[in-house]
Amino acid sequence: YLAVHPEIAASEEKEMRFFTDPDCRDWVGAYQERFAPGTRYRLESTPFYSKAPCYPGVVERMAALVPDARIIYLVRDPIDRIVAEHVEMVAWNSAERPLDEELADPGEPTSPLVASSRYATQLEPYLEAFGKDRVLVVDLADLGADVDATMARVDRKSTRLNSSHVSESRMPSSA
Repeated sequence: YLAVHPEIAASEEKEMRFFTDPDCRDWVGAYQERFAPGTRYRLESTPFYSKAPCYPGVVERMAALVPDARIIYLVRDPIDRIVAEHVEMVAWNSAERPLDEELADPGEPTSPLVASSRYATQLEPYLEAFGKDRVLVVDLADLGADVDATMARVDRKSTRLNSSHVSESRMPSSA
């Protein structure tokens, strides 16, 4: 929804995972080339930015390179998120084990499937690095139920954009 706004450039490549790379500073120029020039904001998204401790240092690298970033943290039902990620892994042939085996020890902190659903744990470093005024948590259910109200909340809290651009150019709900 944000990518349709004229002041926002979404990355051409989905899930670049730039900040998961400890050497990301070495390819900042190549990273910047993946966004349309001349826009005020850049948008990148990936669940890999919320898989600590599996990918350590993400928030620190982000804060060092983009200290004024505004973070929109999208959450959904944690169980639905785990199942959806595993289904995607199976589709990409990257699932190493069946779901029941992946979840055999849900308390394991380095479980990649479970880590992203520990929202409080994942959000804490973002809040510490960027402050509450620059981190907005958005529930996917709210977005699905009322796009206009949710985007107005994003506009007010996070980016100070004119969200009418988003409403006027809304993508189909199946996108």
